[in-house]
Amino acid sequence: MNHKAVAQCANGHTFSLGECKSQVKKIFGGTKQCGGNLFEQIYNDGSVLTVSFDDRPFIALRCIKCHTQFDSIECPECGVAVSVSAFKKKGFLSKLG
Repeated sequence: MNHKAVAQCANGHTFSLGECKSQVKKIFGGTKQCGGNLFEQIYNDGSVLTVSFDDRPFIALRCIKCHTQFDSIECPECGVAVSVSAFKKKGFLSKLG
């Protein structure tokens, strides 16, 4: 799944998944934001896919760059947690993740 997937929070704000905001260590000390924009989809049966061809609901996302797992994403406008299963793929290659 890519960073362009969209969801709507309980307050009606529509937003995209965006980049991974997890903090990672820098080589010479300190931390920085990961910034990864590709995510693997984790399903109830334990399978992990980067490309999906069906509409099975997934329960979590994992950043391909830093491997941080997310089960919800906060709305950037109001801070309400939105389940990752609410995100819908968007764009020309949406069927390819």
